[in-house]
Amino acid sequence: MCPVANCGVLLPDTLGDAAGLKHLRRAHVILDVPAKEVAELELSGCRWGDAPLSTTRTLGGRSSLAAHEVAGLVNPRRRLRPAPSPAAAGVGRGAASPGVKGRDRASSPAAATDLFSSNRLAWERARRTFLDAIPATDAGWAPFFASRARTRPSPPLVLRRDWRLLGADALAWARRVPEQPLAWLWVLLLPTLLLHHPAPGAAASAAPLAHSARAAALLSGDFAAALADREASLWRSTPLQVARLPSPTARGGAPAGSDGSVTAAQRRALRLVRAGRLSAGARALTAAPVAPRTPAVWAKALGLFPPARPGLATTATVEAELQAALAAAAAFSQATGVPTALPRAAADEAIRRAPRGSAPGPSGLRMEHLRALGDEGQATLAGLVNLLAGEAAVRLVPAVAAHALAGADLLLLCKPGGDDVDGLPRLRPIGMPDVLRSLAASALAGPVRVAAARLLAPLQIAVGVPNLCERVVHEVGAELAHRRSAVLLQLDFRNAFNLVSMPAAVAYLLRAFPLLRPHLESVYVGASGPRQYGWVDDAAAADAAAGSPSRLWLEVQRGVQRGDPLGPLLHAAAMHLAVLRLAATHPSAVVRAVHDDVVVIASLEDMPVVLTTAAAAGAAVDAELAPAKCAAWSPAGAPASAGKPA
Repeated sequence: MCPVANCGVLLPDTLGDAAGLKHLRRAHVILDVPAKEVAELELSGCRWGDAPLSTTRTLGGRSSLAAHEVAGLVNPRRRLRPAPSPAAAGVGRGAASPGVKGRDRASSPAAATDLFSSNRLAWERARRTFLDAIPATDAGWAPFFASRARTRPSPPLVLRRDWRLLGADALAWARRVPEQPLAWLWVLLLPTLLLHHPAPGAAASAAPLAHSARAAALLSGDFAAALADREASLWRSTPLQVARLPSPTARGGAPAGSDGSVTAAQRRALRLVRAGRLSAGARALTAAPVAPRTPAVWAKALGLFPPARPGLATTATVEAELQAALAAAAAFSQATGVPTALPRAAADEAIRRAPRGSAPGPSGLRMEHLRALGDEGQATLAGLVNLLAGEAAVRLVPAVAAHALAGADLLLLCKPGGDDVDGLPRLRPIGMPDVLRSLAASALAGPVRVAAARLLAPLQIAVGVPNLCERVVHEVGAELAHRRSAVLLQLDFRNAFNLVSMPAAVAYLLRAFPLLRPHLESVYVGASGPRQYGWVDDAAAADAAAGSPSRLWLEVQRGVQRGDPLGPLLHAAAMHLAVLRLAATHPSAVVRAVHDDVVVIASLEDMPVVLTTAAAAGAAVDAELAPAKCAAWSPAGAPASAGKPA
């Protein structure tokens, strides 16, 4: 087994053979390797990436370290070649990009010296000076990494090599010095600096730089010019109507769009199909529309995420009221087989299984960007994911960086069924967290999924159970066929995903799965809750004459953050505590739950007491029962109780 702490990779032979040395070179830096192995194997860190390599000379007279430094992907020698002349390229440097006719562009820094290749130390000093000017606070970081800049679905060919160099260097910096907040800021800021998609000419405030000029600005250390190019290319206002592609036609030749244009849903469906996600593409065509971006809609969205208030469940109250359930979870952890530290293979599996074409988070970083980093970049990424999922996420990652990584973009969709009584659409919030945080959570979800299904069964089947809805229907149908006089009660909890108690979920899951402790503490247990970023209102955009206007945002102080891969498990665990209490109080009843959708089969006489117990059990985990939305059904046709809806 690899001797590096928290790695856990099984090696086919000893560490000193070819496979072991290759694993060290691709997965670790020299600081990770214990001193004993460094001395025995005569290892030293590569001057460019700190990869541990042997200094022992081979039969050819050159050590692995020397050969790697000459041929490594980040070796500056590979970049020291003359740039093509404008005549050879067929276009002058700084020429306007297609689609921006008649507009002068800013002067291009493409002819600047490539410090990244020729003088890495000077480039790093310039980068640090640029990042040091950004206030190291949540409010200071947000306008830079959570901007409105849109990134391209994948790195363009002309930028792919530069992205591989700069992206791998950024991940290696954060992996090497995780306690440095500037390293995390650079990881979050770089994607929109290099890979942003400029707004159309009618919406941008200035003509964007060409791809080559944008990359040259970053490689030369002119980060202010790269940031200015990104800010000038933001979507400042609703773009004017421009020429669009002809719309696909429906059966019979009728256009799919009413005005003959390709809709946003159709464009997203096509992107998903190109990524090989056919089912996701079909869902995109029938997805709910996006809610209008108006102050009234944002005010209504704030109502879905209420702030914390006195009287809510705390760790102390949960431990006092739910001792038996917490003790059972602690006993369960002794026989789960779930490791206490995340295996390295889990991070590799999460990266491999990450869906293609998924939406980016606030930083704009996408899985397609990470997959374009090459083998060394992928190895660094796996180490970084392992770091974020382990104890180092709490011990080493600075609070401002952990809070930034915990943020997510907020998409408000319209629920079906028409507008609400206030004349506004009923909202369904969707969260899109940063891809690094999603990978860490996905890596943790894999090892605990099967054990979590056993922990919550048979009452709560929302996690790790296939065909769960069909299973509930068949089980309930069989029970009602056997007990003809029984009544089926469907319980409804209001806005449970955003209100359920996080202290209850964390207390229960940490006793069952200590593996989740670092991630839950870094995301949910902090001085302030994670942020959900919305859009920029018209007033803020008009006031921001220079720089990027701040986006609307809200703080998630209660409930589970939308988009978290561990969110379904957290929500199901909190609701499971309420379901356990309900089932224990009414042992003759059959209780089944899929998250906060709870069904109870009991006698008609017990229904009023069941409702009272459900309200009290939900209140223990901050879930608010909505009696007016609860419904009961009797197969025998029994009449409803007085004052109770059928």
